[in-house]
Amino acid sequence: MEKGVVTSSQEYASFRSTVPKRKIVVTHRRKDYTWCLYDHGPRDQSEAILFFPPVSCRSDVFYRQLIDLGSQGFRCIAVDYPVVWNIDDFCAITSLFLEHLEVTSVHIMGGSLGAFLGQKFAQFTYKTPIVKSLMLVNGFTDTSVFKNAPSPKILPFMPRFMLQQLLLQNMPDTALHPDVADSIDFVIEDLNTLSKSELASRLVLNVKESYVEPQHIFSQDIKIMIVEVNDKSALSTAVKDEMKKYYSDARICHLKYGGNFPYLSNSLEVNMFIKIHMRQFRPKTPQTEEATTASTTTSPITSMNPNIRSANPHSDGEDDEEDVTF
Repeated sequence: MEKGVVTSSQEYASFRSTVPKRKIVVTHRRKDYTWCLYDHGPRDQSEAILFFPPVSCRSDVFYRQLIDLGSQGFRCIAVDYPVVWNIDDFCAITSLFLEHLEVTSVHIMGGSLGAFLGQKFAQFTYKTPIVKSLMLVNGFTDTSVFKNAPSPKILPFMPRFMLQQLLLQNMPDTALHPDVADSIDFVIEDLNTLSKSELASRLVLNVKESYVEPQHIFSQDIKIMIVEVNDKSALSTAVKDEMKKYYSDARICHLKYGGNFPYLSNSLEVNMFIKIHMRQFRPKTPQTEEATTASTTTSPITSMNPNIRSANPHSDGEDDEEDVTF
């Protein structure tokens, strides 16, 4: 298979040659779980940005965030999930994983499934808070939005090519921004490296009945940033609106384009939003205050008022009721 534009780029080759991918095994209930990860930036820091990928790709989909933010002094950890079949076990082994890395506080950036898992982990750890903020990209709060997907009882028994097809059939085939098209090519290459058990377990987590209990997130005063794309993505407008209703005080970041994987297709803007978001957690100086004010003034970030809805330039004014896809 011919490599895509991103995979064959010098930038990606440099990342893979300079940032090693590690494996860490943690034991939970007498069973071993293997995490694969990139840990980039100052590793002596106990605070880190933790990147959770969507169903269809691995941790390297965030490589542009690791390159940029790691050089800015942020510890960045991007992970491939272990094979795990329920949310509670996922959260428990994530806690063990972070303990192994001596990480005591995290800012989670997640895409789609990763956004949902980030919220569930914050909910799971509310008695011993570790999550300082959430950065949610194309996220959702309730797996019932995938009600038309195959049953989680069936998914583990489906052959690998059928699991892949569930994801591939939802990739857009209409005219796309070139960077969005390149991001899809990259993700399809990643998808082809995922084993049957990896795909099945991720899909089970994506569709198994579960929802976020927001009171446990609110009680921790977790800062939330929601990244929205104004072009075509897998989530319906109704799902996006539900996310904003859940987190009415969240900062909303609008991207003119980005598709399902804006952290890859529109990484410059996404990285800018992350840096602005993270400044509130760093010591304040006159210089950082001035920079924060300037960046916020010139970037399309808004504080969400539940009574005000931003106009979508691609919307025809009707409610978007199409099925939600992975």
